[in-house]
Amino acid sequence: MNVGLGAEYRLSGSTSAFITVNYFRAFTSLMRRDSKYLAYDATYYASTDQYTFFRVKQGLFLNAVRINFGILF
Repeated sequence: MNVGLGAEYRLSGSTSAFITVNYFRAFTSLMRRDSKYLAYDATYYASTDQYTFFRVKQGLFLNAVRINFGILF
């Protein structure tokens, strides 16, 4: 998703100043939901002499704000 606003103001002749603001958001994660790495829960089960292990949850979504400003000749 890309949402943005912008404005341009004529200074003189063909010279103008501008500013734009954009927001970017990805709808899909750039990583797998479950990692290939395991982590352990601190719960110890004495009856089976084991700890509980689980896959690490991960997610990486692109979020960005971009601000552009400048002068056009």
